[in-house]
Amino acid sequence: MPINNSFIRSWSHAKDDFAPVLPGLLNGGLRYCKVIYRTRHKECLLVTPEVSGLEYSVVFKRYAEKRFFRYFLRPSLAYREFLGFKLTADAGIPAAEVVALGEKRKFVKLEEAFFVTRYLEGFRDGNEFCQSECDAELKDEFIRRNLSYLAKLHKAGLVHGCFHPRNEMFKLDDGGKMEIVWIDLASVVSEKKSRRFSKEGDLQRFLCEFGLSAEKDAEYRAFYHSEYGKY
Repeated sequence: MPINNSFIRSWSHAKDDFAPVLPGLLNGGLRYCKVIYRTRHKECLLVTPEVSGLEYSVVFKRYAEKRFFRYFLRPSLAYREFLGFKLTADAGIPAAEVVALGEKRKFVKLEEAFFVTRYLEGFRDGNEFCQSECDAELKDEFIRRNLSYLAKLHKAGLVHGCFHPRNEMFKLDDGGKMEIVWIDLASVVSEKKSRRFSKEGDLQRFLCEFGLSAEKDAEYRAFYHSEYGKY
């Protein structure tokens, strides 16, 4: 899906099968969708086949932006998320499929932006491995698989910036094999361009969520560094 951004006018891009559905969603159709997550400036909606008429569900993320100068002649969070997804995929890390994105601008001012990804049917977020009663073997696999991907991202010269277990989705197939897909990648950026994020910050933010002993923390850090050396 080729993307051409504009900082001075409204624009949108969508996959071929989603493009005919997009106008109806933007013009009132989203009111029939379930809210997954909502904050002051952002909401995530689940668009099911019953609403869209497509064969799959999507997550429709909308950003309402009231601060004039923050995105004056600058890309929105939706476009930054698209770039993060592209950088992550280019590094060889599985990420959710991008379906559509766009911005609504009025006299240059950004009023709203949206970013749409395919819904990960059957996936759960990694926060369940932060609970004391979780499966220890699955937790170990989840942590190691994600640390391997993180090492790969870092070796490509990128930092994540929001590497939290809830942003790493997983599911088990019928044979018990774990599949992992990353979401929420708006903060992924080249380490050279980042003033806020670092490799160590990514590692620390991820590991601190699991309530690990000092020995386990050191073990996983050693694993990360061994993976980093492989790429």
